[in-house]
Amino acid sequence: MISLPPLPKNPVLIARGAVAVMLFVTAFLLCFLVAGATRTGATYADVYVVRLAEDGILVDAGYYGICARSESDQYTNSSLRCAPVYNATLALGDYMSSSMSSDILDLAYSFSNDVIHPGMLLTGLVFVSVTFLCNGYGIAAAIAHGPGASGSRAVRRQAVAEAVAVLGTAAAVVGTAIWGMGVGWAHAAARALARTLADATGSAVTAAVGRRADGMGWAAFAFMLLADAALVFAARAERPAERPVSAGGETASLASDATVVGMKYEAEA
Repeated sequence: MISLPPLPKNPVLIARGAVAVMLFVTAFLLCFLVAGATRTGATYADVYVVRLAEDGILVDAGYYGICARSESDQYTNSSLRCAPVYNATLALGDYMSSSMSSDILDLAYSFSNDVIHPGMLLTGLVFVSVTFLCNGYGIAAAIAHGPGASGSRAVRRQAVAEAVAVLGTAAAVVGTAIWGMGVGWAHAAARALARTLADATGSAVTAAVGRRADGMGWAAFAFMLLADAALVFAARAERPAERPVSAGGETASLASDATVVGMKYEAEA
């Protein structure tokens, strides 16, 4: 029979290993959202926050990109064109003006640039990266030093590890809060636009929420929450005992406690 290697019994390593996996998945999802609607490949072009439609033209607005295509070619993508948000009006202007006015393109630009605040996405990605690096240091420290390390060097290393753990946990919490607000705001803005645009324009222009980007955003937020919980557990498990017991320390502690209790009873008497 094939014998599998034993699993690590250190709960800190298990927790930090789970954090590393969850942060990697989170960073992967956030990078996909950054690249969404910036390239003509179907993998990226279909990652948009909201889709606008008017007179047979579809315009998809992502966090950092905008795509335009003919509604009749939405499955073949033969007419698909994509550009970064900052250059969308120039890159897609000629294509849009040949079919209709550029009002829908201006609306997509305003939505991506001014409404959904794409800076929150990049900020969340930066904090996830910082947390990943700090967590990696914690894994390396736990493997290299082990629980039985002693001496002045071990004390200094423990102090550095605790400081890095605090930094990583703080970065994780702040990043989760920022991206939670970002994905919640983008979701609410897209749904509000989808509900009100058709009524405001007499159904001349319609909007639909991008389900793929919405799902990726909420999945990343869920992984960040799980990573935060695992980091808190790891940080608590790594804390040294508040009352370290050395050789004979337990006896001395008990004797000291007995002395205090005796003095208390003598005072009461």
